[in-house]
Amino acid sequence: MKKLKVLALSDLHLGEPEGLLYNGGANIIDTAVTKIVELARGGNGLEDGIEELILVGDIADLSEATENEAYTNTRVFLTALLGKVKVDKIIYIPGNHDHHLWVEMLKAHYGKGSYDECVPKTIVVIPKPKLLIENCIPDSYQGGVEAHYPFYQIKTDNNYFFFDHGHLFSSTLNKWVGNVGSLEEMEEKAHWFMEILWFKGETPWRVTLYNLREKIYDWARRLADRAKHLDRGVSFKEDSTPVYDDALRDRIINYLSKLIKLDEAAFKDFHLVFGHTHYGGRIVRGDRKIRVNGRFITFWNTGGWIVPSEVFSPDAYIFYIEQASDRLKPQTYKLVAKDGDEEGDYKRDILKEIVKRIV
Repeated sequence: MKKLKVLALSDLHLGEPEGLLYNGGANIIDTAVTKIVELARGGNGLEDGIEELILVGDIADLSEATENEAYTNTRVFLTALLGKVKVDKIIYIPGNHDHHLWVEMLKAHYGKGSYDECVPKTIVVIPKPKLLIENCIPDSYQGGVEAHYPFYQIKTDNNYFFFDHGHLFSSTLNKWVGNVGSLEEMEEKAHWFMEILWFKGETPWRVTLYNLREKIYDWARRLADRAKHLDRGVSFKEDSTPVYDDALRDRIINYLSKLIKLDEAAFKDFHLVFGHTHYGGRIVRGDRKIRVNGRFITFWNTGGWIVPSEVFSPDAYIFYIEQASDRLKPQTYKLVAKDGDEEGDYKRDILKEIVKRIV
C-alpha cells in the first residue's frame, strides 16, 4: 500500500508563460516535484509513491497556448514528476481551458467526426485515451491512464471524495447557459462557449479573438491591481481570497443535488475537491452553511499556479490523501514564495521574472 492514496493538482495551465511551471526561464518545476516526493515518501510499513495522481482540469492550457506548446509543457512537467515518484494511475479530468482536449478524446473514443455526434458527453470514462497518452504522458510511464468528465469519485466504507474542476458551476458559464435541467444539457450549452472563448487554436479568426480577449483581460487586470493597491506588504501564507462566497455555495449545491443528483447516502463523509477559481484552501463541514440535501460537506480548493503579480504568491496548492491505519486523511500543502529569511518554498524573485513574460 502506497503512502498516498491520492495526490491532486489543478490549474497548472501548462504552456501559459505566466505560470509557475512554464518550461522556459524561471519556474518551480523542481521545487514542486521535490515537495511531492517528500509528501509521497513512505514509512510505517507504507511504500513510497501515489496510488492515483488526479489532474483536476486546466492542466494543458489550450486557451493561452497552442496545442503544441500546451502538450509539450505538460509532458515536461509529468516527465519530471513521474521520473521521481511512483504513480500507479493517472486520472485526467478536463476543465474549461483544456476542454478541447476532452472534445478530441471523446470523438476518438466514439469514433465520430464531430462532438455533436457523441452521446453521452458527460459522466464518461475513457480508458487509455490515446491522444492524452501520446501527447502528454512520458513514454517511460507504465501505469494506467484514464480520462473522466466532468468528475471523478472515490468511495470507501467511510469516505466519499468528489473531484470536479468546477467550471460547470462557475458564474460565467451559469450566466451563459441559464437554467438547465440536467448535466448533459449544461454540457451541450456550455460546449460552444468553451470552444469559442477557451480554445486558442491557430486559425486566423481564433487568433484574432484570442488577441482581443487578452487585451480586454489585461486592461481589466490593471484596473483591478490599481484598486487593490498591490504594493502593500502581504503574508504569502494568508493572501488568499476566501474559497467560496454564498453565490458559489448555492451554485455548487444546485450542481450536486439537481444536475449530478447525488444520492443522500453519498454524504456520509463528503469532500468536494475542485479548482477553477484559483483561490485555494479549505472550508470544513463545521461551517453549517454548507449543506447538500441536509448533509454537511467539506470544500477543498486546489488553487492556481498562475502568477497574478510580482507581489502576490499564487495559491499553488497540492491536495493529497494519506493512508492511515483506520481512515483516509485529506490534507493540503501550499507552495509559497519567500523573501530573504522569510519562510517559503521558492525565492520571491521568481515571481518578478515571470511577470516580465507577461505581455
